[in-house]
Amino acid sequence: KYKTHKKNLGEMFDDFTDAFNCKHVPIISAGFCDEWYLKNKTPCDAVLKAIQEVVEERNGCFVETAGLKSNNEECGNGDDIHFSRESAHILGKKMFEVFSVLQKNII
Repeated sequence: KYKTHKKNLGEMFDDFTDAFNCKHVPIISAGFCDEWYLKNKTPCDAVLKAIQEVVEERNGCFVETAGLKSNNEECGNGDDIHFSRESAHILGKKMFEVFSVLQKNII
């Protein structure tokens, strides 16, 4: 699964950057909600490894999500895969901080 995911993700990023002629734009990605990750650790580890390697190979950055809560953790609605509103806001800030640093290398 790791090799397949890495191949597919790499091809998807390459197709996107080729289609829009933007190879210079950094790719930024992130991990999973802790709740989802802990319930699906083995497959998540393979996916995370693939994401981290693909992003690194394209001079991007992987943003850690440890400690960010799911919707289920915030409001008990059973949605353990999506970040809560507050966590998504925090993740957005983290990604913007990373982009701010990376974009200096593309200008």
